[in-house]
Amino acid sequence: MNFLNYLGVVSLIMQSMFITFMIIFAKRGHKFNHITVGIFRLVISGVLLSILISCIFFYANKPKKVVYNTKLTQQQLINIVEKQASHFGIPLSIARSLVQQESSWNVKAISNKQACGLCQILPSTFISYTDDTDIFNPTTNARVGMKHLAHLYKQEGCWDLALAKYNGGNKYYNSLESKNYVACILSRVEYK
Repeated sequence: MNFLNYLGVVSLIMQSMFITFMIIFAKRGHKFNHITVGIFRLVISGVLLSILISCIFFYANKPKKVVYNTKLTQQQLINIVEKQASHFGIPLSIARSLVQQESSWNVKAISNKQACGLCQILPSTFISYTDDTDIFNPTTNARVGMKHLAHLYKQEGCWDLALAKYNGGNKYYNSLESKNYVACILSRVEYK
């Protein structure tokens, strides 16, 4: 629905409200004069104007869509992930295995829990690590994923727990799903 359609719908709703108020007051025996009708119209116009201003601000402040190359080869994606992993001191084989497990190198992947991108980052985790707005940007997603994993490793001191918490968070890291996740990742890793 574009802006003008939205405005038209809001206008119809406001007119319906005006007529409904008039009917309710008429049933209660209220006599209408030009002052009462004027007040009703003024109130309805004020509400409509505030909605219009809100719509204008919403559309004016709507974030611009960031365009990035989605036709990157798997090798290019591996290079991006390895660069970020190196920067945060994560063994490259763990980083590669994590991304393979999380998204199979699909930059547009979205899980049923709404985790997004290469490293399957939850939006809440994403915004806690960056001011960037594009969670699907492979470089930003890899940077946040590796930074988060490095933070968990520093907190836990071993890759098993860090990976389990990456998968299940603080609440579900000890679940069977997280244990299987860790086993699957570490089975592909040269460094443990």
